[in-house]
Amino acid sequence: MPIPVNTIFISLLSALLLSGSLAWAQSINLNVEPLAHIDTTATVIDGAEFEDLPLGAHDPSDEFVLQGLESRFTFNSPYLDGTLIWNFFYDGDEWGEENEEAYLTFPTAPGNAILRGGRMLNRFGVLNNTHLHGREWRDVPLVLTSFLGEEGLTTEGADLTVPLPSSAFASVPVLRDASIGFTLGYGVAREHDDHGHGDEDEDHDDELEDDHREDEHGHDEDEGPVFDDGLLTARLAGAFAPNEFHRLLAGVSLALGEDEDNGDLTVGGIDLTYHWSEFGYDAGRELNWSSEFLLRDSDAGGQQFGAYSRALLRFPNPFGVGLRVGVLEGDHTQDTETSWRISPLLAWYPPTLPNATVRLQGNHIELPQGGDAQTVNLGFSIGLGGLGGFGSGGGGHEGHNH
Repeated sequence: MPIPVNTIFISLLSALLLSGSLAWAQSINLNVEPLAHIDTTATVIDGAEFEDLPLGAHDPSDEFVLQGLESRFTFNSPYLDGTLIWNFFYDGDEWGEENEEAYLTFPTAPGNAILRGGRMLNRFGVLNNTHLHGREWRDVPLVLTSFLGEEGLTTEGADLTVPLPSSAFASVPVLRDASIGFTLGYGVAREHDDHGHGDEDEDHDDELEDDHREDEHGHDEDEGPVFDDGLLTARLAGAFAPNEFHRLLAGVSLALGEDEDNGDLTVGGIDLTYHWSEFGYDAGRELNWSSEFLLRDSDAGGQQFGAYSRALLRFPNPFGVGLRVGVLEGDHTQDTETSWRISPLLAWYPPTLPNATVRLQGNHIELPQGGDAQTVNLGFSIGLGGLGGFGSGGGGHEGHNH
């Protein structure tokens, strides 16, 4: 399929108009910042075909893919902030594009609360609202793809994050100095066949839509119930840093809604993240470890459990080594077995390219349909533009919510 020239032209024109508005923006105390990030990956596979793998929407699905050319435009004002994130990608067969997020933030809500409205990645767990450029591993954990959908849990609606007063936890010593917040949101779940390969005619029947999804994503999305239409989300999260060397984050997340067959669907999770810095705020070795444990309960498939745990040790020389282990319980309604994936990682952060990362990742996976497969991914990421607010290719950003 040819490169979507019209889409790219319109996007570049939009960027030009935004850049041209800087003088006007400064006159009314606005800040407009265009940013971009590129992620490419080459993959070799053994023991299976790409279409046999349980993949997220932008996981490596061919021998060479452009996982994303993410462009982000933000503006800030005293009363209103805006964010637009657009992604172009090449999946090995054709080019595509999609609007990942487009929302407004009201920074002057009472009580230091944060109110957002628009299309957003939900504040659910550690990784769901982390964009591609912020992930160290080149693919999404098995449980997140299965429970939250190939594109992640994205809704068009609103959420409100409220910081809880520290005085409420004064009687609990370990929480006395913690920063704790509660998020409540409601919206319509993003359609799971909306992957940006062009608008589909609304009168396509279900069979054609299923074939379309299999062709584009490399596998059938009907691997388990996912959210459809309206859903309610909630998250309670806290951060505790006893000193500059250690930081602990923990959270509880819940999503309530219906699946594509109008059956009740609930996904709940708990997560824990630990960060260690050898010399505190100065350069040195850093360790990031996090785990998520999720449970899905649905009318269609009953209860199903999944989890992952990952750790990344970064050296100042500058290399990083990591390991991720994930499990997804089998689903009897889909006749699948419990699957495992073990993923070692070696990362190099070139000193001459501070916004770039080269990653070598291996995967050994016990497939849900039986059998096993191995893949090796070689990825390159680089950030372009004013990446101070967008994240960078350098390690340690995975799991940082925005």
